[in-house]
Amino acid sequence: MSAVPRLHDPSRLQELHGRMVQALLDGGGLHAVAELAARAAGGRVVVDLARDGLAATGGAGDGAPMKVPIVTGGDVVGTVTRHGEPGAGAADALHAAAMATLTYVALLRDDEPRDDTGARVVEAVLDDVADASARAAAYAGGSALVVLLGAAPTGRVLAAIADHAPGAARAVRDDRLWTLLPAETDGVALATALHERLGAPAATAEGGPSRFALDVAALGAALVADGAVSPADAARGTWRLLLRDAVRAPGDVRALAATLGPLLDDRTPQATQQRRTLTTYLANDCNMNATAAAMPSHRHTVAYRLERIHELTGLDPLRAEDREQLGIALKARAVAKVTRTPPH
Repeated sequence: MSAVPRLHDPSRLQELHGRMVQALLDGGGLHAVAELAARAAGGRVVVDLARDGLAATGGAGDGAPMKVPIVTGGDVVGTVTRHGEPGAGAADALHAAAMATLTYVALLRDDEPRDDTGARVVEAVLDDVADASARAAAYAGGSALVVLLGAAPTGRVLAAIADHAPGAARAVRDDRLWTLLPAETDGVALATALHERLGAPAATAEGGPSRFALDVAALGAALVADGAVSPADAARGTWRLLLRDAVRAPGDVRALAATLGPLLDDRTPQATQQRRTLTTYLANDCNMNATAAAMPSHRHTVAYRLERIHELTGLDPLRAEDREQLGIALKARAVAKVTRTPPH
Protein backbone atom coordinates (compact mmCIF):
# COMPACT_ATOMS: atom_id res chain seq x y z
CA MET A 1 0.00 0.00 0.00
CA SER A 2 1.26 3.45 -0.83
CA ALA A 3 1.79 6.07 1.84
CA VAL A 4 -1.43 7.14 3.55
CA PRO A 5 -2.47 10.57 2.22
CA ARG A 6 -2.18 13.38 4.74
CA LEU A 7 -5.09 15.46 5.98
CA HIS A 8 -5.59 19.03 4.82
CA ASP A 9 -8.50 20.43 6.80
CA PRO A 10 -9.40 18.83 10.19
CA SER A 11 -12.65 20.83 10.46
CA ARG A 12 -13.79 19.56 7.05
CA LEU A 13 -12.87 16.02 8.12
CA GLN A 14 -15.02 16.38 11.25
CA GLU A 15 -17.98 17.76 9.29
CA LEU A 16 -17.81 14.97 6.67
CA HIS A 17 -17.46 12.31 9.35
CA GLY A 18 -20.54 13.62 11.16
CA ARG A 19 -22.65 13.47 8.00
CA MET A 20 -21.47 9.96 7.20
CA VAL A 21 -22.21 8.64 10.69
CA GLN A 22 -25.67 10.20 10.57
CA ALA A 23 -26.28 8.50 7.21
CA LEU A 24 -25.30 5.18 8.80
CA LEU A 25 -27.60 5.70 11.77
CA ASP A 26 -30.41 6.54 9.35
CA GLY A 27 -30.00 3.10 7.77
CA GLY A 28 -27.98 4.07 4.71
CA GLY A 29 -25.28 1.41 5.08
CA LEU A 30 -21.87 1.39 3.41
CA HIS A 31 -23.34 2.73 0.18
CA ALA A 32 -24.24 5.99 1.93
CA VAL A 33 -20.66 6.38 3.15
CA ALA A 34 -19.23 5.65 -0.30
CA GLU A 35 -21.59 8.10 -1.99
CA LEU A 36 -20.85 10.92 0.45
CA ALA A 37 -17.10 10.28 0.14
CA ALA A 38 -17.34 10.30 -3.67
CA ARG A 39 -19.18 13.63 -3.69
CA ALA A 40 -16.59 15.19 -1.40
CA ALA A 41 -13.52 13.63 -3.02
CA GLY A 42 -14.59 13.45 -6.66
CA GLY A 43 -14.06 10.32 -8.73
CA ARG A 44 -15.05 6.82 -7.68
CA VAL A 45 -14.78 5.72 -4.05
CA VAL A 46 -14.76 2.08 -2.98
CA VAL A 47 -15.27 1.12 0.67
CA ASP A 48 -14.08 -2.45 1.13
CA LEU A 49 -14.50 -4.45 4.36
CA ALA A 50 -12.65 -7.53 3.16
CA ARG A 51 -12.84 -9.32 6.51
CA ASP A 52 -16.64 -9.18 6.50
CA GLY A 53 -17.02 -9.72 2.76
CA LEU A 54 -18.80 -6.38 2.32
CA ALA A 55 -18.07 -3.57 -0.13
CA ALA A 56 -19.78 -0.52 -1.61
CA THR A 57 -18.98 1.90 -4.45
CA GLY A 58 -19.96 5.53 -4.88
CA GLY A 59 -19.46 7.89 -7.79
CA ALA A 60 -17.69 7.17 -11.06
CA GLY A 61 -14.26 7.63 -12.54
CA ASP A 62 -10.85 6.08 -13.06
CA GLY A 63 -7.32 7.11 -12.42
CA ALA A 64 -4.50 6.67 -9.96
CA PRO A 65 -5.84 5.16 -6.72
CA MET A 66 -5.56 6.95 -3.39
CA LYS A 67 -6.03 4.50 -0.51
CA VAL A 68 -6.65 4.83 3.23
CA PRO A 69 -6.71 1.79 5.55
CA ILE A 70 -9.58 1.10 7.94
CA VAL A 71 -7.91 0.15 11.21
CA THR A 72 -9.39 -1.04 14.49
CA GLY A 73 -7.50 -2.50 17.43
CA GLY A 74 -4.30 -2.34 15.42
CA ASP A 75 -5.75 -4.56 12.69
CA VAL A 76 -6.50 -3.46 9.13
CA VAL A 77 -10.09 -4.59 8.49
CA GLY A 78 -10.55 -2.88 5.14
CA THR A 79 -9.73 0.06 2.90
CA VAL A 80 -11.26 3.18 1.37
CA THR A 81 -9.97 3.82 -2.15
CA ARG A 82 -10.55 6.74 -4.51
CA HIS A 83 -10.04 6.41 -8.25
CA GLY A 84 -9.72 9.72 -10.08
CA GLU A 85 -7.60 12.74 -10.76
CA PRO A 86 -5.75 14.10 -7.72
CA GLY A 87 -7.61 16.92 -6.00
CA ALA A 88 -7.54 18.97 -2.83
CA GLY A 89 -9.75 17.59 -0.08
CA ALA A 90 -9.77 14.01 -1.35
CA ALA A 91 -7.62 12.83 1.55
CA ASP A 92 -10.01 14.39 4.07
CA ALA A 93 -12.96 12.63 2.46
CA LEU A 94 -11.21 9.24 2.52
CA HIS A 95 -10.13 9.59 6.15
CA ALA A 96 -13.67 10.62 7.09
CA ALA A 97 -15.04 7.55 5.28
CA ALA A 98 -12.53 5.28 7.04
CA MET A 99 -13.55 6.68 10.43
CA ALA A 100 -17.27 6.40 9.64
CA THR A 101 -16.80 2.82 8.48
CA LEU A 102 -15.49 1.99 11.95
CA THR A 103 -18.90 3.06 13.23
CA TYR A 104 -20.43 0.70 10.69
CA VAL A 105 -18.18 -2.12 11.92
CA ALA A 106 -19.39 -1.44 15.47
CA LEU A 107 -23.01 -1.57 14.28
CA LEU A 108 -22.22 -4.81 12.48
CA ARG A 109 -21.16 -6.36 15.77
CA ASP A 110 -24.08 -4.87 17.70
CA ASP A 111 -27.09 -7.14 18.12
CA GLU A 112 -29.18 -4.44 19.80
CA PRO A 113 -31.32 -2.67 17.14
CA ARG A 114 -31.74 1.08 17.41
CA ASP A 115 -35.00 2.76 18.33
CA ASP A 116 -35.29 5.29 15.52
CA THR A 117 -38.01 6.84 13.38
CA GLY A 118 -38.13 3.83 11.05
CA ALA A 119 -38.57 1.42 13.96
CA ARG A 120 -41.44 3.49 15.31
CA VAL A 121 -43.13 3.45 11.88
CA VAL A 122 -42.99 -0.36 11.76
CA GLU A 123 -44.25 -0.62 15.33
CA ALA A 124 -47.20 1.61 14.43
CA VAL A 125 -48.10 -0.64 11.48
CA LEU A 126 -47.80 -3.79 13.59
CA ASP A 127 -49.97 -2.30 16.33
CA ASP A 128 -52.60 -0.96 13.91
CA VAL A 129 -52.40 2.53 15.41
CA ALA A 130 -54.81 5.07 13.98
CA ASP A 131 -52.30 7.05 11.89
CA ALA A 132 -50.10 4.11 10.84
CA SER A 133 -50.83 4.60 7.13
CA ALA A 134 -49.83 8.25 7.27
CA ARG A 135 -46.61 7.46 9.13
CA ALA A 136 -45.70 4.75 6.62
CA ALA A 137 -46.63 6.75 3.50
CA ALA A 138 -42.98 6.88 2.40
CA TYR A 139 -43.09 3.10 1.84
CA ALA A 140 -46.18 3.06 -0.36
CA GLY A 141 -45.53 0.82 -3.35
CA GLY A 142 -42.85 -1.08 -1.43
CA SER A 143 -42.99 -4.53 0.13
CA ALA A 144 -42.76 -6.15 3.54
CA LEU A 145 -39.84 -8.33 4.61
CA VAL A 146 -39.68 -10.50 7.73
CA VAL A 147 -36.56 -12.27 8.94
CA LEU A 148 -36.51 -14.95 11.65
CA LEU A 149 -33.62 -14.14 13.93
CA GLY A 150 -31.71 -16.90 15.68
CA ALA A 151 -28.54 -18.38 14.27
CA ALA A 152 -27.74 -15.28 12.20
CA PRO A 153 -26.36 -12.36 14.26
CA THR A 154 -28.87 -9.52 14.33
CA GLY A 155 -26.14 -6.99 13.56
CA ARG A 156 -25.18 -8.77 10.34
CA VAL A 157 -28.81 -8.96 9.24
CA LEU A 158 -29.38 -5.26 9.99
CA ALA A 159 -26.20 -4.32 8.12
CA ALA A 160 -27.14 -6.43 5.10
CA ILE A 161 -30.56 -4.80 4.91
CA ALA A 162 -29.02 -1.33 5.23
CA ASP A 163 -26.66 -2.14 2.35
CA HIS A 164 -29.29 -3.66 0.05
CA ALA A 165 -32.17 -1.36 0.96
CA PRO A 166 -30.97 2.03 2.20
CA GLY A 167 -33.77 3.78 4.05
CA ALA A 168 -35.67 0.60 4.96
CA ALA A 169 -37.65 0.84 8.20
CA ARG A 170 -37.13 -2.07 10.58
CA ALA A 171 -38.03 -3.15 14.10
CA VAL A 172 -37.27 -6.27 16.13
CA ARG A 173 -40.08 -7.97 18.01
CA ASP A 174 -40.44 -11.55 19.23
CA ASP A 175 -37.22 -12.75 17.56
CA ARG A 176 -38.35 -11.40 14.20
CA LEU A 177 -37.08 -8.49 12.19
CA TRP A 178 -40.11 -6.74 10.68
CA THR A 179 -39.15 -4.52 7.75
CA LEU A 180 -40.81 -2.11 5.34
CA LEU A 181 -38.83 -1.85 2.11
CA PRO A 182 -38.75 1.15 -0.27
CA ALA A 183 -40.50 0.69 -3.61
CA GLU A 184 -37.25 0.37 -5.57
CA THR A 185 -35.96 -2.57 -3.49
CA ASP A 186 -36.04 -6.12 -4.88
CA GLY A 187 -37.42 -7.81 -1.78
CA VAL A 188 -37.14 -11.35 -3.13
CA ALA A 189 -33.45 -10.88 -3.96
CA LEU A 190 -32.81 -9.46 -0.48
CA ALA A 191 -34.69 -12.30 1.25
CA THR A 192 -32.75 -14.83 -0.83
CA ALA A 193 -29.42 -13.21 0.05
CA LEU A 194 -30.23 -13.17 3.77
CA HIS A 195 -31.18 -16.84 3.67
CA GLU A 196 -28.33 -18.08 1.51
CA ARG A 197 -25.49 -15.94 2.87
CA LEU A 198 -26.44 -15.55 6.53
CA GLY A 199 -28.67 -18.58 7.09
CA ALA A 200 -31.52 -16.32 8.19
CA PRO A 201 -34.99 -17.54 7.09
CA ALA A 202 -36.64 -14.60 5.33
CA ALA A 203 -39.57 -13.89 3.05
CA THR A 204 -41.19 -10.89 1.43
CA ALA A 205 -44.74 -9.94 0.48
CA GLU A 206 -46.16 -7.16 -1.64
CA GLY A 207 -48.95 -4.99 -0.31
CA GLY A 208 -47.18 -1.85 0.79
CA PRO A 209 -46.75 -0.80 4.40
CA SER A 210 -49.58 -2.87 5.85
CA ARG A 211 -50.05 -5.25 8.74
CA PHE A 212 -51.41 -7.78 6.23
CA ALA A 213 -48.22 -7.73 4.15
CA LEU A 214 -46.06 -8.11 7.26
CA ASP A 215 -48.14 -11.07 8.45
CA VAL A 216 -47.90 -12.76 5.04
CA ALA A 217 -44.13 -12.27 5.02
CA ALA A 218 -43.90 -13.67 8.56
CA LEU A 219 -45.69 -16.85 7.52
CA GLY A 220 -43.46 -17.08 4.46
CA ALA A 221 -40.34 -16.81 6.63
CA ALA A 222 -41.68 -19.59 8.88
CA LEU A 223 -42.24 -21.74 5.79
CA VAL A 224 -38.66 -21.07 4.65
CA ALA A 225 -37.39 -21.99 8.13
CA ASP A 226 -39.37 -25.24 7.92
CA GLY A 227 -37.52 -26.13 4.71
CA ALA A 228 -40.70 -26.25 2.64
CA VAL A 229 -39.82 -23.44 0.21
CA SER A 230 -37.16 -20.98 -0.85
CA PRO A 231 -37.71 -17.23 -0.33
CA ALA A 232 -38.34 -16.93 -4.09
CA ASP A 233 -40.96 -19.70 -4.11
CA ALA A 234 -42.76 -18.18 -1.12
CA ALA A 235 -43.33 -14.99 -3.13
CA ARG A 236 -44.90 -16.53 -6.23
CA GLY A 237 -47.43 -18.96 -7.62
CA THR A 238 -49.53 -21.25 -5.45
CA TRP A 239 -47.37 -20.67 -2.38
CA ARG A 240 -48.02 -16.93 -2.55
CA LEU A 241 -51.78 -17.45 -2.83
CA LEU A 242 -51.87 -19.95 0.03
CA LEU A 243 -49.86 -17.68 2.34
CA ARG A 244 -52.18 -14.77 1.66
CA ASP A 245 -55.23 -16.99 2.21
CA ALA A 246 -53.69 -18.30 5.44
CA VAL A 247 -53.64 -14.77 6.86
CA ARG A 248 -57.14 -13.90 5.64
CA ALA A 249 -58.85 -17.22 6.36
CA PRO A 250 -56.63 -19.94 7.89
CA GLY A 251 -59.60 -22.29 8.06
CA ASP A 252 -59.79 -22.35 4.27
CA VAL A 253 -56.17 -23.46 4.01
CA ARG A 254 -56.72 -26.18 6.59
CA ALA A 255 -59.74 -27.34 4.59
CA LEU A 256 -57.55 -27.64 1.48
CA ALA A 257 -55.01 -29.66 3.44
CA ALA A 258 -57.80 -31.96 4.66
CA THR A 259 -58.04 -33.26 1.09
CA LEU A 260 -55.15 -35.54 2.05
CA GLY A 261 -57.36 -37.34 4.56
CA PRO A 262 -55.43 -40.10 6.41
CA LEU A 263 -52.18 -38.87 4.81
CA LEU A 264 -52.27 -35.94 7.27
CA ASP A 265 -51.58 -38.24 10.21
CA ASP A 266 -48.02 -37.57 11.39
CA ARG A 267 -48.22 -40.36 13.94
CA THR A 268 -48.07 -43.20 11.41
CA PRO A 269 -44.96 -44.04 9.38
CA GLN A 270 -47.17 -45.13 6.50
CA ALA A 271 -48.72 -41.66 6.10
CA THR A 272 -45.28 -40.04 6.21
CA GLN A 273 -43.99 -42.49 3.61
CA GLN A 274 -46.97 -41.94 1.32
CA ARG A 275 -46.61 -38.14 1.52
CA ARG A 276 -42.92 -38.44 0.70
CA THR A 277 -43.68 -40.69 -2.26
CA LEU A 278 -46.32 -38.29 -3.56
CA THR A 279 -44.03 -35.26 -3.11
CA THR A 280 -41.17 -37.02 -4.91
CA TYR A 281 -43.50 -38.19 -7.69
CA LEU A 282 -44.72 -34.62 -8.31
CA ALA A 283 -41.18 -33.22 -8.11
CA ASN A 284 -40.03 -35.68 -10.79
CA ASP A 285 -42.70 -34.74 -13.35
CA CYS A 286 -44.80 -37.78 -12.44
CA ASN A 287 -42.17 -40.14 -13.85
CA MET A 288 -42.40 -43.46 -12.01
CA ASN A 289 -38.81 -44.53 -12.76
CA ALA A 290 -37.35 -41.17 -11.75
CA THR A 291 -39.39 -41.24 -8.54
CA ALA A 292 -38.12 -44.73 -7.70
CA ALA A 293 -34.52 -43.63 -8.30
CA ALA A 294 -34.91 -40.46 -6.20
CA MET A 295 -36.41 -42.16 -3.15
CA PRO A 296 -34.66 -44.71 -3.68
CA SER A 297 -37.17 -47.52 -4.02
CA HIS A 298 -38.44 -50.10 -6.49
CA ARG A 299 -40.73 -48.91 -9.26
CA HIS A 300 -43.41 -51.40 -8.23
CA THR A 301 -43.25 -50.10 -4.65
CA VAL A 302 -43.86 -46.56 -5.90
CA ALA A 303 -46.80 -47.76 -8.00
CA TYR A 304 -48.28 -49.57 -4.99
CA ARG A 305 -47.99 -46.49 -2.77
CA LEU A 306 -49.61 -44.26 -5.38
CA GLU A 307 -52.49 -46.73 -5.67
CA ARG A 308 -52.79 -46.72 -1.88
CA ILE A 309 -52.97 -42.90 -1.94
CA HIS A 310 -55.83 -43.22 -4.41
CA GLU A 311 -57.65 -45.57 -2.06
CA LEU A 312 -57.15 -43.37 1.01
CA THR A 313 -57.98 -39.99 -0.54
CA GLY A 314 -60.25 -40.82 -3.44
CA LEU A 315 -57.88 -38.89 -5.69
CA ASP A 316 -55.77 -40.69 -8.29
CA PRO A 317 -52.18 -39.37 -8.61
CA LEU A 318 -52.14 -40.73 -12.17
CA ARG A 319 -54.94 -38.37 -13.25
CA ALA A 320 -53.98 -34.76 -14.00
CA GLU A 321 -56.92 -33.10 -12.23
CA ASP A 322 -56.64 -35.27 -9.13
CA ARG A 323 -52.88 -34.82 -9.11
CA GLU A 324 -53.31 -31.05 -9.11
CA GLN A 325 -55.62 -31.23 -6.09
CA LEU A 326 -53.17 -33.46 -4.24
CA GLY A 327 -50.27 -31.11 -4.99
CA ILE A 328 -52.18 -28.10 -3.68
CA ALA A 329 -53.20 -30.10 -0.61
CA LEU A 330 -49.56 -30.92 0.14
CA LYS A 331 -48.65 -27.22 -0.05
CA ALA A 332 -51.67 -26.28 2.04
CA ARG A 333 -50.55 -28.77 4.68
CA ALA A 334 -47.11 -27.14 4.82
CA VAL A 335 -48.66 -23.68 5.17
CA ALA A 336 -51.21 -24.82 7.75
CA LYS A 337 -48.36 -26.31 9.76
CA VAL A 338 -46.76 -22.89 10.27
CA THR A 339 -49.99 -20.88 10.35
CA ARG A 340 -50.69 -19.06 13.56
CA THR A 341 -51.38 -15.49 14.53
CA PRO A 342 -47.94 -13.90 14.09
CA PRO A 343 -46.77 -12.63 17.50
CA HIS A 344 -46.25 -8.89 17.90
